[in-house]
Amino acid sequence: MNLDNLSFSLSQIHYLVTNLNKKNFKASHTEIQHIIENHGFEAERHLFRCLLSSVDFNVEAIKSTGKDFHQSQLLREFLGAYLAKPNFSTILCYAIENPLQLQESVKFPSNLVGQISKLLKLSLLQEVSLAIYLLNLSKEDVRAASSDLLKQKIPEFFDSLNELVNDSEYNELQIGLLQQILIEVQRLTHQSPNSGQPNKTGNYSESVEKFFKDYNIPAIIRPFLTESKNFNSKISDKTIDLTFFKMENSLIGVIQEIGFSFTS
Repeated sequence: MNLDNLSFSLSQIHYLVTNLNKKNFKASHTEIQHIIENHGFEAERHLFRCLLSSVDFNVEAIKSTGKDFHQSQLLREFLGAYLAKPNFSTILCYAIENPLQLQESVKFPSNLVGQISKLLKLSLLQEVSLAIYLLNLSKEDVRAASSDLLKQKIPEFFDSLNELVNDSEYNELQIGLLQQILIEVQRLTHQSPNSGQPNKTGNYSESVEKFFKDYNIPAIIRPFLTESKNFNSKISDKTIDLTFFKMENSLIGVIQEIGFSFTS
């Protein structure tokens, strides 16, 4: 059977993921990285299809002796590396909506973000970012659960900025991720500006300003800090809607990753 280079490489990713073990973990990781460097978006998308289809997210814990343990570890590594990529939402949603039949039954729970976070031991920043990405899924139950989780976790995130300013993870906080979190705060505020519910995010402007300390606050972040400091306060008519940044960045990232085949 003659396969073109891309098809062969995607098949190799499938083989490496399904046959992952302790002995070949590092070598497989390196080879997958090399394939991604050569084939970009298609290889990335197929990798996450394989990984997400290999791990059972309906269990309470992933055992070190489990058949999907090494796949879960590889997923954790790549997830951490890809969360800040502008087109990761596209990759992730496609992988979830088009799973491969690598288990007897591939079924994602509605609380998928919470399960991924618990099983892979994600940080709060990673969990919030993942929940924002999954709002783009076509699966209504997962979207609803992700939205509910964000209402709970976003206040915790801003509290953590106050408490963990010196933590290495937060010092490396990607501006793009912070922007998306602030966009989500804005969206949730628009949903219920006069809900009468108590303030649940606290003074996020102060948290963000404290995080940047003496550094200049990036231009794409500064407009959010002019918002009312209360999560459920009514937004001014002069508010700048920056949701287009999210779409623009994602589209540019996708086109760059696909390359010339985008125009074919």
